[in-house]
Amino acid sequence: MECEKKEYIVPKRVKDPDFGVDLYNPSELMSTEFGQVLIGSLLGDATIHKTYFIYSFRHSKIQKTYLLKKREILRVQMKIYEDNKIRTRMLNNRIIKSNKSLCCWTKMYPFLEKIRKDFYPKNKKIINLDYLEHLNILGFLIWFYDDGSIRYSKEHGSSMLICSDSFKKNLEKARLILQKNFQLNEIKISKRNRLIFGSKSRRRLANLILKNISLDLLETMPNKHKKLISINNMVR
Repeated sequence: MECEKKEYIVPKRVKDPDFGVDLYNPSELMSTEFGQVLIGSLLGDATIHKTYFIYSFRHSKIQKTYLLKKREILRVQMKIYEDNKIRTRMLNNRIIKSNKSLCCWTKMYPFLEKIRKDFYPKNKKIINLDYLEHLNILGFLIWFYDDGSIRYSKEHGSSMLICSDSFKKNLEKARLILQKNFQLNEIKISKRNRLIFGSKSRRRLANLILKNISLDLLETMPNKHKKLISINNMVR
């Protein structure tokens, strides 16, 4: 979720930090833990401001532990600010007060301008396939923790899904890339443009996540972590 423009303490433009990789090259950026979390969250709740090229993300205070863990990983390379004011939003033409939330945003680095152009070619976020090609299980977990769920529906039964509703463009190509990256054979696209992972695919993903992701990150979203364990323990 984007932080409102008026909230930004707009910093001066600063030089790109030295990460030891070419930040303008998707494959090199994605070879780092920092890059996987940065792009995984950009596929989810994060955004890059169209004017200031500031990377930001917001979560409710219920998800504070998760937000702080993402901030910890990004803070290795970037200074992050936080905010916890009560927000309002429109729902069915009504103003709804949201839970208290935390918002983090970065300094204005030149390489973020390049990523903004890659993900917002016409000021609308897309799935950039050059980055998705290099998404590993850490980046996928961040995307899933940001915008995914495990639920039951009449259409698909019990399933793991990612709410990719706004990503109509490139979604079919993204499905094929994810199948290749993680050796999956059951990913569907729902009528609402959501990625649906079938039983074999979700068991494989759960297994890859639990084997390769640190427990301290997994436990930042306890409900999803428990469901991943449950999926992994299902009889094959």
